[in-house]
Amino acid sequence: MTYWHMQLHPDNRAEFDEAMVWNILSQTKTIGMWHEWENDGGAPSRFKDTMKIGDVVLIRPNLVLVQIVSDWYQIEESQVNKDLDWYTLRRDIQIISRNCPENSKGFNKSIFKPATLSTIQAVDKMPYKYIDSWYNRL
Repeated sequence: MTYWHMQLHPDNRAEFDEAMVWNILSQTKTIGMWHEWENDGGAPSRFKDTMKIGDVVLIRPNLVLVQIVSDWYQIEESQVNKDLDWYTLRRDIQIISRNCPENSKGFNKSIFKPATLSTIQAVDKMPYKYIDSWYNRL
């Protein structure tokens, strides 16, 4: 199992609040991203090829832990519910925990890279410790 960090929002991040992200997670039971974009940093490839069933993802800005329960799949642009989400690449998820108060105290989002999707592997670093501590208390 690998820990991940994902910022779930489209390009208009400023207009996309935590309630909108929670609606996506709770209604679609998916996470995802657009299939490609300029300067995507390889995020779609990591989402498809590196992420695995059973991996745990911290979704920001909401602080929601989810577990991957499916392989990736892609839907057609015409199938995207633009009133709810925007992404064509998807993975089904199970919500593990939402915004635990004891985990949020003193949380500083600057401990995570400002990237769409990244693995959290350095066990001696704060991002890993934060996710691992939360996950293992459940």
